[in-house]
Amino acid sequence: MEDGCQKKIWIRLKRKDIGEENCSGVFCVEISFGQSSQEIKEEISSTCSLCDLKNVVYKLRNHRGSLVPLTWNLAANSSSRPYLLEIVRVHQNIKPKPRSITIKSVNDTVKEKLTDIMSREMKKVEQTLEFLDRRMHDAENVSWKGMFKKNPLW
Repeated sequence: MEDGCQKKIWIRLKRKDIGEENCSGVFCVEISFGQSSQEIKEEISSTCSLCDLKNVVYKLRNHRGSLVPLTWNLAANSSSRPYLLEIVRVHQNIKPKPRSITIKSVNDTVKEKLTDIMSREMKKVEQTLEFLDRRMHDAENVSWKGMFKKNPLW
């Protein structure tokens, strides 16, 4: 079934891009070690007689229905349990919405950042001024009596 350089992958084809709901026959595709996914797609297209497919997506599913990446290290399988290859159009099931995100201009962004930085710095300056004002107020109430209240220890 598999030698050191090539694997045989069995695929059942389902063409959803043309509205086909039933699967066609089972095809055997040989995959070589190190082959790119684009080369594998071309190999599948030539084996399954698919001609000039553009703007389609190849969805490969295993026997449990899970999506499987189309790479050279796929596990070899048998014709009794083939992979399911669905060929669908791009955005066939979901209609994309037009982009509705508004992007600010560079001037607005820079202005917003500068305003934010300035407000943070002003808060710091205000806190420092309040602290110094309290210290000055505390210093005004203290008066020198000319002598220490307690005798120094010297």
